[in-house]
Amino acid sequence: MGILDNVETRLFIGNEFVAGKAGKTFQLINPATEEPTVAVHEADAADIDIAVKHAKQVQPAWSELDSFKRSAALNGLAQLVMKNSDRFAELESISMGVPPATYKPMTQLAALWLTYYAGLGMDIYGETSLRKADYLNLVLKQPYGVCAVIIPWNIPLIFATAHIGVALAAGNAVILKSSEKAPLTCCLLAQLIKESGLFPPGLVQIVSGMGPTTGAALASHMEIRKLAFVGSIATGKKIKEMAARSNLKNVTCELGGKSPLIVFDDANLEKAANDAAVAIGYNSGQICCASSRVYVHKNIREKFSEAFKVAFQNVLSKAGDPLDPTTTQGPQVDALQFQSIMKFLNDAKADGLTPLIGGGRLGEKGFFIEPTIFCDPPEDHAINVREIFGPVVVLHSFTDEAEVLEKANDTEYGLYSSVYTKDISRALRFAKRLESGTVSINCASPTIGFDMPFGGWKQSGEGRQWGRQGLDGWLETKTVLIDLTA
Repeated sequence: MGILDNVETRLFIGNEFVAGKAGKTFQLINPATEEPTVAVHEADAADIDIAVKHAKQVQPAWSELDSFKRSAALNGLAQLVMKNSDRFAELESISMGVPPATYKPMTQLAALWLTYYAGLGMDIYGETSLRKADYLNLVLKQPYGVCAVIIPWNIPLIFATAHIGVALAAGNAVILKSSEKAPLTCCLLAQLIKESGLFPPGLVQIVSGMGPTTGAALASHMEIRKLAFVGSIATGKKIKEMAARSNLKNVTCELGGKSPLIVFDDANLEKAANDAAVAIGYNSGQICCASSRVYVHKNIREKFSEAFKVAFQNVLSKAGDPLDPTTTQGPQVDALQFQSIMKFLNDAKADGLTPLIGGGRLGEKGFFIEPTIFCDPPEDHAINVREIFGPVVVLHSFTDEAEVLEKANDTEYGLYSSVYTKDISRALRFAKRLESGTVSINCASPTIGFDMPFGGWKQSGEGRQWGRQGLDGWLETKTVLIDLTA
C-alpha cells in the first residue's frame, strides 16, 4: 500500500468527512521532490457555521461529564496516536519533508501531550473565601464553550494534540484548522478520532484551508469564544483585529522568535556548541524557538566557532529523500519559504557579508538550504533582526555581561533565550534580565517542560500554553457570592 493510499482529505465536521460547501481544494507539493501529491478540501465561512452548530450541541454535556471519563477519552486517543506513529511520520515526510527518524519522537511527544492533559484535567479547582461575615464566596473555573485553534505547519501533530488535549480537558469543544502547507497528519488524527468513538460527534472537528478564508471565518465568528493561534506576528495581529471586531473573543498567540544563545568563557564549550547546533538545525531550522543568534565571549570565539561549525554540519549531515532512514536534513516546507530564506541569504551576501559555511541552495531539486553561519553582521541587519525560519544562524562576539545583555534584548521578539555558564550567580542574573518567556541555562531549544508555561514577551505572543497556566487559559473565571443569612 502506498503512503497516500486511503488518505482522507475532506473536512471533518460533525464526526463525518465532508467536502467543503464551496467545492474548493488546494494542491499539496512534496517539498523534497517538488512534485504534486494530493488535493485537500478547503473550508469557508459556511462550513465553519455548520461546525459551530455541531460544537454548541455537544459541548454542554461534555463539560458536565465526570473528569475521569474525559481523561479516559484523552488517554485512549493518546494510545491511538502512538499506535499509528509510523503512519504519522510517513505522512509528514510527504507533507513537509521531515525525516521519519526526526518525526517519530515528535509523535511520541504528541501522544504525551494528550496524556499530560488527561491527568491535569482531573485537577481543575477554584477558590473559597470566608473574609466577609455571614458569606461564603466561591471562585469557579468553567469552560469557554466553543473554541478554535489555528496551528502552524512546522510541527502540526504536536500543536494539534497539545491544543485539543487542553481544550477538551477544560470541558470545551474545539474546531481546529490545520495549516494549508501540512494538513495530512491532522487528517489522519481526524480519522482516528472518528474510528475510535471516544468523543461525542462534533466535539472535535478538524478543517483545512487558507488563512484569509478558513482562518478568518474562525477568528471572526460570533459564537466562538476562545481562539489559540501559533504563527507569525503579522498574522497574529490580523487575527486579534478580527477577534476584536467580532465578539472580542479571548485570543492566545505564540508568534515566533529570534532567540539568543549566550556562551561565556567558563562554559562547557563542547556541550554549548553541540546544543547550539541542534537548536538551529532541528527540523531544518523551522521551529519558533530556534537559537538563531549566538553570542560567544571573545576569549573562546575561535574555539567555539570551529566546534560549532563542525557540530552544525554533523546535525544536518545528509540532505535528501526524507523517507531514507539515513537522511538527517529535510527540505524547507515549500517554495515560498525556500524563496524567503534564499532572499535573506542573497541580500546578506550582496551587502558584503560572507558566510562562514553555506549561504546557498543545497542540490538542484527540492527546497533544501545549506546549513549557514554568518559572522558579526551589523546588529540592525535583516539577517540579525528578522525571523528567517531556516538553518541560518548569526555568530557574534562579546566582552562583558552588560554588552551581551543589551544586544540579546535588542529585539521585538521575546520567546526563548539560552545562557551557558558555570557561574550560578551570573546564570540567575541573566535568567532575570533576559526579556523572554523562557530562559534555559546550560541547555537550549528545543528543550521545554510539559508542566511549565510557554509563551512570549513583546511581540512573540500573548498568553501562555502548557502547564497549569496553559490550562487556566482555556477556563473562564466566575465569582459566586452566597449570603448565609438568607
